[in-house]
Amino acid sequence: MKQDAGFFINNNTCLLIYLFVLCIATACRIYSIDASSLWADELWGVDACSQGSWWAMINNLIYKDSHPPGYQTMLYYWMLLFGKSDFVVRLPSVIAGIAAVAAVYRFGRVFLSPIIGLLAATILAVSYNAIYYSQEARAYVFLMLFAVLHYHVFLQLFLRKEQKKSNWVSFWVLGALLAYFHYVGVIIVLSEAVVLPFLVSGGNRRSQFFKAFLPIFLLYTPWLPVFFRHLFFEHPSWGTVVPGIGTLIQTARFVLGPDDHRFYTGIFLALVFLCSCVTKIKKHALAESHKVLLLLLLLSLIPVCAFYIKSHLSTSAYTVRHFTYLIPVFALVCAWSINLILAWRGWQQAGIVWFLVGGITLVSIMLNISSQLKVGGQLYSVFNKIEYRQAVETIMLDRDFMQYKPRQVFISNKFFDHYLRLLNVKERPAAFFHQNNPEKFPEYERFIQEKGIADFYYLSVFQDVSTGVPSPVLQFLYSKYYTVCVTQFVWVQVVKLSTRLPPEQNQVVRSCPRATPVAAPVQP
Repeated sequence: MKQDAGFFINNNTCLLIYLFVLCIATACRIYSIDASSLWADELWGVDACSQGSWWAMINNLIYKDSHPPGYQTMLYYWMLLFGKSDFVVRLPSVIAGIAAVAAVYRFGRVFLSPIIGLLAATILAVSYNAIYYSQEARAYVFLMLFAVLHYHVFLQLFLRKEQKKSNWVSFWVLGALLAYFHYVGVIIVLSEAVVLPFLVSGGNRRSQFFKAFLPIFLLYTPWLPVFFRHLFFEHPSWGTVVPGIGTLIQTARFVLGPDDHRFYTGIFLALVFLCSCVTKIKKHALAESHKVLLLLLLLSLIPVCAFYIKSHLSTSAYTVRHFTYLIPVFALVCAWSINLILAWRGWQQAGIVWFLVGGITLVSIMLNISSQLKVGGQLYSVFNKIEYRQAVETIMLDRDFMQYKPRQVFISNKFFDHYLRLLNVKERPAAFFHQNNPEKFPEYERFIQEKGIADFYYLSVFQDVSTGVPSPVLQFLYSKYYTVCVTQFVWVQVVKLSTRLPPEQNQVVRSCPRATPVAAPVQP
């Protein structure tokens, strides 16, 4: 086993600590996985997989989405086998998040040292955003996993010159998976193509370049026309705010944060690594670990620069969650710096590793809990998830309403429809009242009258979460019908109305099941 500066750890102890870290990673990712409802982006993917066939799902991706088909194809067949519950839909991301911890440990063990591998795996296991995206039914955690694995094989092939057949096949397959699971994966592969000429001697550059990247290109050829369509003819609604310097700082907070304690600690450890590199370069004594991490940082930062420049030249596509693959990279850098500091202090006992792993775990979990409890000042909180499921569950508790058929439930957007179908609350067809379209008011009123509807629910997302202003359609319904009950969540309002009495005759509001009653709206 490779011995690093300052530490030696036997195989049994290393394996025991590694298994402990994996258990912590699993517990953090499984805990409360379905406590929050699927949010809009997750439900968009679920809806795309519910089009009736795989080809219908692909057609939806081509014309209505801006993502490649890898994750959606995996989710489509996963849902066919196991169902559509929140736990089931998010479980692949949990598995990928745990696998990413294992991949980081393996990378650190092979290229740096067992101790650094263990510390990096621990940091990633309890990283707030790594956990967050391991509990989200999107492709971002897969981007993290495949990037670490692809960097691993890239460095084996071209830094260590371990050009075995298995390494070549792994490089091609993982490169294709990166590109098919997210468009950032395409940029990651291209960043390796940019760096490759500096790692290969002159006569072999062309042959090595084509051998490395031509198979990936051929594997990606079926999707290339769609890729260029999404790249150059993107829908305006897909655009994001043009990034500035503040956005780059937010990206660093995303990777190292989200709170100031971890952000400044991460900055300090990154500076320790860079200072060590400068010192070694001056002495012409750059170790392999320095070269590995410098290459890793270079490969990882090229996509950030590419997205930043692209966002200033055309429609902006810069979003911090696109850079989840940076989280394990900086976990490795931080682990390397911690190891250097401990070796410099002369702490060589293997027991200190247990102390570090336990300490990092405990402190990070406490900080994660603190981050979740705070509404403001964080990149993410539990309040980011829109309560689509909780709104539908509130209706199900209304036994009087549930015993009649057809049960009339009107929704403001299609994402409520997933839970209405899943929990069998309504019969088809669904009634869709777009909350921001006043021109449809006469049509909505005619629909209610023609159907002879007596009582109905309307589910809507707040126009302005900070003020709780109801949508135009909800204001219209308030003015026309008797308000029976109102339930307010952070993002969603559930209103039960009745056509039995005109609104001015009775404005008493009683609470919906398990809800806190709110004041009735003032009628115009």
